[in-house]
Amino acid sequence: EFVVLLGQSGCGKSTVLRYIAGLQKPTSGEVLINGKPREKDFRAGMVFQQYSSFPWLSVLENVALGLELKGISKKERNEKAMEMIQKVGLEGHEHKYAQYPILSGGQLQRVAIARSLVSSPNILLMDEPFGALDINTRLQMQDMLISIWEEMRPTIIFVTHDIPEAVYLGDDIY
Repeated sequence: EFVVLLGQSGCGKSTVLRYIAGLQKPTSGEVLINGKPREKDFRAGMVFQQYSSFPWLSVLENVALGLELKGISKKERNEKAMEMIQKVGLEGHEHKYAQYPILSGGQLQRVAIARSLVSSPNILLMDEPFGALDINTRLQMQDMLISIWEEMRPTIIFVTHDIPEAVYLGDDIY
């Protein structure tokens, strides 16, 4: 499912994402995933509004980082990372440092999306990832995200304050 949380700035959309990801605990109540408390093997990928790549690492190293932390061999993680780099349209940039101005804002968000998806998360959480992009890049990124979602089928929870973006991307809008 592709769920969009739509609302004005400051209404708590990003806070809900942080609760789901386990980055912040609610002051009361609990977060349930599929009606149950979060399990130990729950995997959430998170794409932040701010560029979140490690600028001292290459695109390939950024995308493969989560797999490296899981102890996956260098050969296997690089193969999986390259596959994801191709899916997000960054082939040919894999050895560039993941930093501005070497990569554009759209390219840096593609790195973050690839890094979040390469580990096959249960849920992909996206916190206004296209908000800082120009309109043409934003539309391209929306199309790319739909294409990846149709192929991989992760549950996506996408935060935005942009009504046309919410309508275009979401199966359900809250």
